[in-house]
Amino acid sequence: IDRTNWQGGLRQFINFSLILPPNRLTTNALIDTGSPYTVITEPTLKRTRIPYTKYDYFGTIVIGKIILNLVELGKGTIVFKDEKNVLHPFEHDIYGGIFVDRNVEIVGTFPNIFGEDFRDKNQISLVKEQGKDYFMKLDLDLIKPKETE
Repeated sequence: IDRTNWQGGLRQFINFSLILPPNRLTTNALIDTGSPYTVITEPTLKRTRIPYTKYDYFGTIVIGKIILNLVELGKGTIVFKDEKNVLHPFEHDIYGGIFVDRNVEIVGTFPNIFGEDFRDKNQISLVKEQGKDYFMKLDLDLIKPKETE
């Protein structure tokens, strides 16, 4: 996880590969703890030629002051590489984000969004340590409430 200056502050971004047959892309996304969905935004969709206009409307979300219409792109595989270059694939529902206001200045540089849905589904925690941020798979046995005798 990298910290990158975006929109006036340091933000957390994560690099990953996305396999959405027949497409495969390597990209990054803003880790947004307020977004309910993981979204590949229009600039990335256009660059990769994913035909997002043929998909069904799913709903609308607001990120900051930017309104995005979501389309369901289907199940994809998100692949992370760890510090030892081991690949970790996760199947996940992928949404496309289409800008409602075509005139906003930020449209060309608006990042993909890595939402809470991925972390919740896969029991992954965002860990922040001195200068290093990373994802960690939760050991659910450690956090279950202890049974009383």
